[in-house]
Amino acid sequence: MPNPAPTSAPTSSPSSSMPTTEILTHRIDLSIGMAGIICDNYGTPEESSVNGGLAAILGLDGDANSYFDDHLCVDDSRRRSLLSGSVAVGTTATITSSQNLESLTAAVSSALSAAASSGALTSAIQAAAADLGITSMASVGATGVTAAAEATDAPTPVPVPAPTAKPVAVVTTLPAPTADPDGELAGALRLSPSFGTLLAIGAYAVTAAL
Repeated sequence: MPNPAPTSAPTSSPSSSMPTTEILTHRIDLSIGMAGIICDNYGTPEESSVNGGLAAILGLDGDANSYFDDHLCVDDSRRRSLLSGSVAVGTTATITSSQNLESLTAAVSSALSAAASSGALTSAIQAAAADLGITSMASVGATGVTAAAEATDAPTPVPVPAPTAKPVAVVTTLPAPTADPDGELAGALRLSPSFGTLLAIGAYAVTAAL
């Protein structure tokens, strides 16, 4: 009786550990101190100018207004009587980053505070205003920035392709048929026709499947 040809059984290759990177969406509350303006004169154009300046310092690409919530302006009562005025503007920035919330908040606070101290934030706000054709920010200066993290994160894992399984050939050797010197198997087939029918059906099913 001929032996069937060796068959190949697909097996999964060992899975490798692939690093994943999570991009998180963070919400950071900002308070920007500004001199040279009062809240009565702080509207949508001025808000867009400030957003443009903040985005420029933080390196945020695209529409600056998309990163910041609507601003809340509060007059500094100590200087409200002065023509120049002074305000505190509050907003919340939405930034995606691979850094955790604490680390990103510290980085944002450091960058904006340094820019406010050096005058770079004032220059960035005035440049954004000039690009938008807004003249009301020409004499406005940023006096300081504070940042505080909101408590919620929305993790968005970057999709990482799963390792694919590779078929590995496994040779299966079937044992050689044993001799039936006494004719016991043939006798059994003669004595039990139903058993012989089952074997015939099984042999036919195996042959059809090959």
